[in-house]
This record gives sequence, structure tokens and C-alpha cells, in this order.
Amino acid sequence: MARQSGRVVNLIFYYAMESLIQYVWKHKLFPASTLRTTCGQPVEVLHPGFSNPHAGPDFLQAKVRIGDTTWAGAVEVHCQSSDWKRHRHAADPAYRAVILHVVEKADCEIFIGEMGQKLPQLELSVPEPIRRNHRALLEADRRPRCQPVLDRLTSLDMRGWFTTLQVLRLERKAGRILEWLHDTVWHWEDVLLMNLARNFGFGVNGDAFDLWARKLPFGGG
Repeated sequence: MARQSGRVVNLIFYYAMESLIQYVWKHKLFPASTLRTTCGQPVEVLHPGFSNPHAGPDFLQAKVRIGDTTWAGAVEVHCQSSDWKRHRHAADPAYRAVILHVVEKADCEIFIGEMGQKLPQLELSVPEPIRRNHRALLEADRRPRCQPVLDRLTSLDMRGWFTTLQVLRLERKAGRILEWLHDTVWHWEDVLLMNLARNFGFGVNGDAFDLWARKLPFGGG
């Protein structure tokens, strides 16, 4: 029982530390002028990427200059390099777009894809103020930015706000349908299939299902 409790505590500590490193990377809380890979190449973070709450790398659409080369792709964050092997990312196709491995401690070299290409690694330390206030910072990062003003809004303001958001969402969906109609030369059956396919993507895979539907030999599209 004590051994199991110890494992749970270690697991909680591990994910807390990984979340802190992700927080530092996301908000670029590091001295940009001194960033270097474990091989000594200078690193410039042009864009840290967007947090990925789903399966796959931690950050997507990142843009990083390593040496004289600018890379665009995903970034994976771990407490230590060996976590890459422990989580079996090397054999996972979802991680073949990773351009940089960000860790607190680089304890081994790692490789990506079937060709075994060596992946650049960056050691990133968590500043002490972040460590001390990690719980409050992570909680604040999860809240919507509008939360501080919500308590000051009247019920009339809230209803008006929600109505505006509903109209904007309807306009966005109608605009997408008009784009599809234009692309398919006003073939409604094609548009129906594309709209159904996108909805079956459930947001996360909506774009992929949309592209799939466009390639089907259906109707006049």
C-alpha cells in the first residue's frame, strides 16, 4: 500500500513539473539570448506553438530557428529526455512532425521516425518564482481571460453578449456553407456531404474530414 501511494505521489509530482515546463515554454519565460540545443546550436523561438489538449505533441504549429535553419512543426515537452523512450514516441507517427524536444534534463539522445533521425533537444529550467507559485499560475492559465469581468456584468449584459455570440457563430457557419457552394459550383448535395463530414470530425478532426469529403466523387463537385 505504501509503495502504491509513493508511485501516485511521484506521478503527481512528475505531471506537475511537466506542466510547469510547458507553462514556461508557452509564455516564453526564458532568456532568449542564451538558448542553445544540447549540441550547442543557438535556438530562437519565433513562435512557441499552440497548446494541444488532445493526443499527440504538446505544442502544434511552432516555429523555431535552430542554427541557420528555420523549422515549423510540433514541440514535445518532458521532464527528462528518457521520457520520450518511456512513452514510445519514436514509433508513433503523430510525433514525426516534432522539431524540438524541450526538457528540464537531457539524460540521453533521442531519435524520431523510421530513419532514426536525431531530434534536437533544449534544456529549459523553471524559474524559481514559477516553482513557488506553480499552482496559482496553472489555474490562472486555464481560466478564460474574460473571467475577471464576468462578476461585474448584469444579467441583461450577459443575455446580450450570448445573443451576439450566437449570431456570430451562425454567420460563421453560413459563410462556410457559401464558400463550399462557390467551390462546388452551387452543388447542394456536395455541400451537404462536406458539412456532415466536418461535423463527424467533432471539431478536432473537422478539417481532415472536410478534406476527405472534397476528394469523394460525389455529385457535381
